[in-house]
Amino acid sequence: MHAKGKIVFNENQTEYILRVKKRSYWWLLWFLLLLLPLFLLLHCQKEVRFKVVEEVTNQAVQESEVTFSYPVREFFDVKSFKFLSYETQKLQGKTDANGIVVFQNVSYSLFSRLFYSSEKTFVTASSHCFLGDSLNPLFFELKDKIETLLKLPIRYVNLNFLVIDKDDKQPIPSANVSWKTEMMGQIDTPTDSADAAGIVIAKKLPYCGNLSIIASHYGYENDTITAKVKDLTEAALEKRTLKLKPIKKMVTFLVKNLTTKQPIAGANVALKIASQRTRTIQTNTNGIGKGAFDDVFILAEMTLLAQKSFFYDTTKVARVDKFIASSEEERTLYLRPRMQNVAFRNIEQGTNTPIPGVKNEITVNGTLRPNAEMSSSDGSFNVAGVFGDDKISIRATKFGYEDNNTTIKDKKFSDLLSGSQNDRDIPMKRIPPPPPPPPPPPPPPQNNDGEFQGQGGDLRINLKWSTIDDLDLYVVDPCGNEIYYKRRSKTCNGGTGKLDIDANFLLYTPRPQENTYWEAPAVGEYKIYVHYFQSHTRSSAPVRFNIAVIYKGRRQDFSGEVTKNQKVLVATYTVTN
Repeated sequence: MHAKGKIVFNENQTEYILRVKKRSYWWLLWFLLLLLPLFLLLHCQKEVRFKVVEEVTNQAVQESEVTFSYPVREFFDVKSFKFLSYETQKLQGKTDANGIVVFQNVSYSLFSRLFYSSEKTFVTASSHCFLGDSLNPLFFELKDKIETLLKLPIRYVNLNFLVIDKDDKQPIPSANVSWKTEMMGQIDTPTDSADAAGIVIAKKLPYCGNLSIIASHYGYENDTITAKVKDLTEAALEKRTLKLKPIKKMVTFLVKNLTTKQPIAGANVALKIASQRTRTIQTNTNGIGKGAFDDVFILAEMTLLAQKSFFYDTTKVARVDKFIASSEEERTLYLRPRMQNVAFRNIEQGTNTPIPGVKNEITVNGTLRPNAEMSSSDGSFNVAGVFGDDKISIRATKFGYEDNNTTIKDKKFSDLLSGSQNDRDIPMKRIPPPPPPPPPPPPPPQNNDGEFQGQGGDLRINLKWSTIDDLDLYVVDPCGNEIYYKRRSKTCNGGTGKLDIDANFLLYTPRPQENTYWEAPAVGEYKIYVHYFQSHTRSSAPVRFNIAVIYKGRRQDFSGEVTKNQKVLVATYTVTN
């Protein structure tokens, strides 16, 4: 407590009374309360950074599209004259060589910092080489100039490859196929073998990875395909065909059903010539098998033993030279069914075209048979060892077609046997090839270098100048709606334009911008005006400005100058289809 005063001493006076008056500070409290709304109008800015990496190796992912959406709350929006306003700001950008995208000058109000500090943002990252990722971090937990990680898993695809004889184009069953994939330092080296249709399915191939696949079989030269996985995904099967060139004299034979005279796919034939070891060969979907031997004596005796489940074995003995020179009928081994069998057929739904090389898993009375039946070139396959009241189910699978396990499901064998071939047809629906991923979108209008503030859509109109004076951007859309600080959002023929950045009204910056954007602008003419609303300097000189119009990545600039209280038409921009 402090006091001021002066006491005059009087020797005749023996007593003095001092009165102290307490000072009041209520005026200061009222003053601070009056200032509080002004403090709530203050804005701050920060730099928000995200880093996109591959989820296993944490290597940077370049050219990833990142979208950052965050809430914008204002105590009082001076342009729309609304209290407690709310909108969502959406920013877009692409990662650089280090996997980093930077959103500069991200503005927020002191009001939102004090009263909405727990609000979440929404961040997504996507790339045609990776599956997407998203986060919902709190806005105020995103530290200035510190990166937030987004982890993307690699996108994988399955591809079918065909292995054939280069000379006669016949599929080669049991060919050994191995492949090597590499992407971002991750290497995989699986192996598999071709089925009776010469098909092998390479699984889990990185879509943007490098692939080297090699096929081999005894008696043939190896063949290799080296390419980008995405190029093969978008190519026809011909580009995924491995063609093996015969390097030895081939012994070619056929295996057919004695009853139906149809080729039998997947029959095993033991082939032995003279004293050489026996080789087991599997027939393809055309019932054809091929054997190769080292230094075959042309006059040696050759033995072929053909076997297939539910058929009797068949043996053929001949001299090598005579067998090779004989007709197709003489080189055919016929297998007689052991018991009554019935023919089924795999056909394409809609066209009824036979489908060879379909894997048919047979279940009889609830028990799955260990060996599947492969359909031959006419789409047919036989089921034997089943009796009248037995219930049969068939699951048909082939790459490029939807599985069918419903057409033949728990059906009595006697009913199938007495019915027509149509009752035993198994239709399969072709899966259309996946469309190639869309090309990476053009860079969003908002530049990563922070050239533009605010949001970008298909159409952005941005005003920039270099003083602290208050200029205003006006845009008249094709419907005649005027978008400016008092009417910040208007819709025309389904396209909504929004003014999301307004500068130098209360708070001043020497590098101001105003920004209006449309996600899907209406077709027609857009008239662009600039108004010199208020001067914050003592200069009466005109203010120079630049208007940038960006439509679907194509930019056009207009420059001009404006004097105080003047409103000028800068340009008329036409949006077409």
